[in-house]
Amino acid sequence: MNSSEEPIVVAGPARAETVSLLRAIAATVAARRDMDVVAIEEFRIAVDEAATLLLLGGAATRLEMSLLPTSEAGVEVRVRTDVEGSVFQVDRATSWPWRVIRQLTHGAELSVEDAGAQVAFVVGEGPGA
Repeated sequence: MNSSEEPIVVAGPARAETVSLLRAIAATVAARRDMDVVAIEEFRIAVDEAATLLLLGGAATRLEMSLLPTSEAGVEVRVRTDVEGSVFQVDRATSWPWRVIRQLTHGAELSVEDAGAQVAFVVGEGPGA
C-alpha cells in the first residue's frame, strides 16, 4: 500500500452488524500496513468507538468508513453517518467514546453538518505509534 492509492470505502446499514464489519476491515488493513498487534487492536477499538459515538448521537440509516493509507505506515480514517446534523447530540466533554478515540489516535476530529456527522483520525504514525 502506498499514499497514492484510492481509499478503501465500506458502507452498510447503521446497525451493530456493520460496526463488526468495519472493525474487521480496519484490523485487516492495519495488518497489511505491518502494524504490531497492540496497534491493530487499538485501531479496531478506535473504529468501534467512532461508530458507537456516531450511532448514539442520533438516528441514522447508513454507516460508512473510508481508509486511506498515508505515506508513512499509518492510515487516515473517516467514519460517517447520515444522521441529520440538527438532531446529532454528543457531549465531547463527557463522551466516553470520544475520550477513547482521542487517546488512541492522532488528530481526532468530530464534525457535524446538515448531511451527517463524521469522526476522522489517523492511526499508525506519530508519537507513540
